[in-house]
Amino acid sequence: SFGTPVVASKNSGNSFILKNKRFGRLFDLESINTAVEAVKYFYFLDQEKISEISREAINYTKNNYNKSKMIEEYSKYFTRAINV
Repeated sequence: SFGTPVVASKNSGNSFILKNKRFGRLFDLESINTAVEAVKYFYFLDQEKISEISREAINYTKNNYNKSKMIEEYSKYFTRAINV
C-alpha cells in the first residue's frame, strides 16, 4: 500500500502487515457487513488522520522491510533452523 490505508480480508499475513488496525482494516470474507464497515471507517476519517496513518505505514515499512533488515531476519531464521 505504501502509505494508502488498506482494506483487506482477514488472514494471518494481512493481520501481521496491518499491525492490529494501525495501517488498515480487515474484513471477514463471509460477511459483507464487515467489508462495508472497514471501508466506511476510512471514508469518514478526515484527511489529517489519513495522512497520519499513511506516514506511520511508510515509516514502519522503511524501518522493517528494507534489504538489510530482511537479510538479518532471514539469517536469524535459518541459523535457528539449522541449529535445531
